[in-house]
Amino acid sequence: MTQGQKFQHGDHVKILAEMPPWKSHFTCDEEAVVIASYYEQFGGGDSQKSSYSIHVKGEGEVSWYDDDDLTLEEEKGDIKWIFE
Repeated sequence: MTQGQKFQHGDHVKILAEMPPWKSHFTCDEEAVVIASYYEQFGGGDSQKSSYSIHVKGEGEVSWYDDDDLTLEEEKGDIKWIFE
């Protein structure tokens, strides 16, 4: 995990129940697993405020959710549930 990042690969997170209007097309109120931050995948940018690619149960991989869009449910927990 890069210094300053809130989440790391494998963390179980919950997406906010309601997104701001400019993110109305984003999935809300679902559980997900963090795949990686933008910084980890592509380098450059701001490593202190990250956006993330996540795997949403029943939907698959989606991007770019900011730190503030997600809350930690469990650090690097058992992620098999997301693929069931």
